Amino acid sequence: MISTHQKEPDATDIYVGKRVRMRRLALDMSQTNLADAVGLTFQQIQKYEQGTNRVSASRMQQFAKILEVPISFFFEGAPAAQVMGGGKKINGKAAVSPRLRHQLSREPRRADYYQGFHPNRRPKAAAQHSSFCRAASRH
Repeated sequence: MISTHQKEPDATDIYVGKRVRMRRLALDMSQTNLADAVGLTFQQIQKYEQGTNRVSASRMQQFAKILEVPISFFFEGAPAAQVMGGGKKINGKAAVSPRLRHQLSREPRRADYYQGFHPNRRPKAAAQHSSFCRAASRH
């Protein structure tokens, strides 16, 4: 017997889709143009934007490059994720280890960093920054 029950989209999937749409519209880009850039149909872009289809990590990386934003942009302000399997929670939020909190506090916000650059120069600056970070981590 085939089940006709469809799972509701996850709140995070919907949020990420809205962020894709928001950025696409900010760039005055059509769904068709975005679809062509990643090798999809505009209907597939609609499903991503509605949260019906989840955006895979590799697809998100493509979207970030084309929409000229860091991957973190898609999650900024997202609702707290549901913790499966009884993960630790503090005041209803997933607990973050002190070590991870320290690392995150030291991580520069790339979106803030690149605001000072002209929009046409941001991708080149991001590439230079990434190259510098890779070189620094090797030493």
